[in-house]
Amino acid sequence: MPQQPRRRPRHSRPLTPATRRIAVLGGGLAFVLLLVVGLALWGGRPDGTPPDAAPSPTPTAEPTPSGAITAPGPLAFADDFDGAGLDPNRWTDQRGSEPHTYGSPFNPRLENTFFLARQVEVADGTLALQAEPEQVRDNLGGARYDYVSGVVHTGNHFAYTYGYAEARLQVPSEPGYWPAFWMLPTPVDKGWPPEIDIAEFSKVVGSAGRPTFNVHWRDAAGQHQQAGSTAYGHEGQNYGGTWHTYGLAWEPGRLQVFLDGQPGPVYTGPGVPDQPMYIVLGMGVVRGENPAPAAMKIDYVRVWTDTAGAG
Repeated sequence: MPQQPRRRPRHSRPLTPATRRIAVLGGGLAFVLLLVVGLALWGGRPDGTPPDAAPSPTPTAEPTPSGAITAPGPLAFADDFDGAGLDPNRWTDQRGSEPHTYGSPFNPRLENTFFLARQVEVADGTLALQAEPEQVRDNLGGARYDYVSGVVHTGNHFAYTYGYAEARLQVPSEPGYWPAFWMLPTPVDKGWPPEIDIAEFSKVVGSAGRPTFNVHWRDAAGQHQQAGSTAYGHEGQNYGGTWHTYGLAWEPGRLQVFLDGQPGPVYTGPGVPDQPMYIVLGMGVVRGENPAPAAMKIDYVRVWTDTAGAG
């Protein structure tokens, strides 16, 4: 087998000064690059001190009552209606208690309204109680009603004794409706009165354009008594069609309503409740009236109290 010729071994050339400078410079650049990458991964500073901690998120300020009203306790209930639908852990969308809810009006003699859950809508941060013409027969008694509408209440989930309640509402400007923001006693449907009407709009109670305030109770003989509806706000102004806040300050022996943060009428008689009450929002239609379809809109409902509890 023929042998391959031997190759001469190659000898390394000696490094010249220029070559040596290039090698040193290359090594230095590689070190700097490694240092920068390491610092970036670690997050520290070149002098070896640790990085600054990430800033803490700014806490969201808790809502406070409108105007100069001082909250009498912590925020115990709040709904801004920002979800995709009505929160079933806060509200019931008909009268009564689940699963036996019903749609009969609160005052069948004066209301021509049947409450249906489908008339309660939440969208774009607003709760709407829609009223529109539709004939319905009530399975409880067989009465017929010419309008369907919406009602919600907190009676199965939240009630309180003493505190400040506030809601931002827009009610229809045309007459014929009976929108109301009011309170009833717990347990649900186990006794009436007491009743606190915070903001009620209807010619039946004396004013369709201004909110009215009233209190109902039973005297020592068990007879129904009431303070009488009192309109508040600017005389001659129609508060329908625009947004306003309506509030109730409730303390032992005293009730006072507020409109857009400004104080309204006060009641200090024997009818001030001293038991847990729950919130009701309803859109009725007055019997004998035929208004066009409309809605009562609610932006938020809030309660500040230190005596809250389940309904």
